[in-house]
Amino acid sequence: MTGVKFLEELLTEENISERFGLKTEGLVKLKKVLEHPEMPKPPSYVKIPNMFAIETGTDWNNTELRQAYNTLTSGFNKLRIIFARSSDPQETPGKFETASSLYIPGNPEQSFKNWINAAKRVRESGARAIIGQPMIGEIRSFPNEFDSDTGRYKEILVFGSKITSFFMNSSNWIRGDLPVIIAGNGLGSKIARGDMDVCMIERNISKYEVINLNHNYSAESFSHYNPETIDLITLENPNKISTLEIMSEYKPTRKPWGRSWIPFDDYNFMFKYNHSMGREGDTFSPTELFYTLQCVKWSTDKHVEIEGCADDDGIHLLQLREYETPKKNFHKLTKINPEKKILDIEMWGIGFNQFKGDLFISDKIIDVPKDAIFFYDKGRNNYIDAQNLQKYKQLVIPYHGHQGEYFEHQLGETIQTMVELEKLGVKSIALHGIEHNIITALKIKESLYKKENNAIVFHNVTVECDGHEAQIYFND
Repeated sequence: MTGVKFLEELLTEENISERFGLKTEGLVKLKKVLEHPEMPKPPSYVKIPNMFAIETGTDWNNTELRQAYNTLTSGFNKLRIIFARSSDPQETPGKFETASSLYIPGNPEQSFKNWINAAKRVRESGARAIIGQPMIGEIRSFPNEFDSDTGRYKEILVFGSKITSFFMNSSNWIRGDLPVIIAGNGLGSKIARGDMDVCMIERNISKYEVINLNHNYSAESFSHYNPETIDLITLENPNKISTLEIMSEYKPTRKPWGRSWIPFDDYNFMFKYNHSMGREGDTFSPTELFYTLQCVKWSTDKHVEIEGCADDDGIHLLQLREYETPKKNFHKLTKINPEKKILDIEMWGIGFNQFKGDLFISDKIIDVPKDAIFFYDKGRNNYIDAQNLQKYKQLVIPYHGHQGEYFEHQLGETIQTMVELEKLGVKSIALHGIEHNIITALKIKESLYKKENNAIVFHNVTVECDGHEAQIYFND
């Protein structure tokens, strides 16, 4: 029987991924980790916002749906944003839409209609199951434009200006197996689409390190960084996410953390007094995020990605993705004469492999010799179907995704593709850091390659990746 279930009800349901989708299944797993009596637990102020999930095939006229929406919004006495989030059995990052709607106190009919319209947009994007969930963050004023007549900034009403969003990964393409957090002010859509105006927090054995991705240097050596833009939802247009400039006088102040400076608003680092925390005015430390990440990884015994946000009320977990990792067949890049490198640009990579042979590069699936290396340069903005590539033994793919240049949001998707290829007998490397595509990058190297069989061909080369950096060079 199709219907609607709240998170607490879903804890005892079966076949959740098939009925309610992978995003719902991830939230159920997170809830079980937070409540499991025998597992290490994150702090009590780490929580999952209330939500309901619509089972695949549920009709819009289902009475349970209207009741669930009324229950979800019953405690709201101010304007709020209610998300309709995709949760398909085949959910992948960026594949389906998430839509926003305005909740209006005192007008339940229009509020529910607004949410149904948002949910319909999500279903039209292809998602079969849907989640209803309030956005973290109440309505606030935000300085948007300077008025020269009054000498003041004009303010607009927005949602999300006082939250810090983050994506946590137990493994990452920059540092291999070390956990990493990508974080920034406002909504997490800014991180998901690949905006570099955010920071990366790494945790190694002895310390944390904060790196400004927009400038590619350690934040502890540069204390004047402030974010330039922020993703918000405006009251004027509550059905979409807007990217707004942060006026210079209102840029978030930096918060000292050890010797580093993290580009967050101080407001986001100070939780209001909460008896469950047992301490007043406690500084929000990424330590709690890393510990939460580790607790989830212990419980699943897989690498994980967790999406969430923090505000003055605590840490809110919004999504869990699990992924396996490829085998480590190679560990250290070969020291070579730089003149032997085919490309002298810096390349990041995922995977631990070394390939030797003739390198064929094409944006089409072609036939190559059995021992050749094939670089399927389909482009980073398209998903790659592992099943179509199982005839190759040595395969290079772009670090792909739908959402932008940085692709931290696509880490799990890329790694899962590589794991699936490995199960099909294909060893692979995913490359990141080649502007646009490798064919474009190689135009200046035309004298070094030949064109054969609709492909660019380099004879007798090595392609290798240590899980962090990658290089392509000619053999002796």
